[in-house]
Formats: sequence, C-alpha cells, structure tokens
Amino acid sequence: MLIALRRIVRFLRLADREVEAACDVSAAQLFVLHMLVDGPADSVSELAQRTLTDQSSVSTVVARLVDRGLGKRTPSRAIASMFGVGAPSAAYPPP
Repeated sequence: MLIALRRIVRFLRLADREVEAACDVSAAQLFVLHMLVDGPADSVSELAQRTLTDQSSVSTVVARLVDRGLGKRTPSRAIASMFGVGAPSAAYPPP
C-alpha cells in the first residue's frame, strides 16, 4: 500500500513538472485559473473554499498569478477591506 502511495505522489510531482514546462504555470496555478473560469471569487477565502485548499496556499498562488499578469485583484463589493480575485479579461475573452 505504501509503495502504491509513493508511486502516486511521484507521478503527481512529475505531472506538475510537465505542466509547468509546457504551460509556464504550475499545476496549482492552472487549477486556480480553472476555478476562476466559472467566475471571479469575492475573496481569497471564497477561492480557497472552491479549491478545497488552505487560504494561505491559495493566497500565495494568487500572488504569483497577479505578478505574472494572469490574475487580478479587485476591491470586493461585499467587504471593503477584502479583495476579489479573477482572471484578467484578456486572458479569457468572452465566448
């Protein structure tokens, strides 16, 4: 059982490297972008809930996406001190 789990973890690491080499984004960044295709999140907390991931991890991924121009932060309509997260419109033009 432990050997099978190690093989799965190894496969996931290798797949992450392949995705990053091919797309120039990590698998985590690609996953967050995929979640944002459905619509922007009102906050990093909401995005963390959507991705079933810890808020601090999502915040780090979002910061990297924003730095690369693949994401944007906008003031949240719900809470003035929070920022929403979304994909820039140029990256995902309307259908």
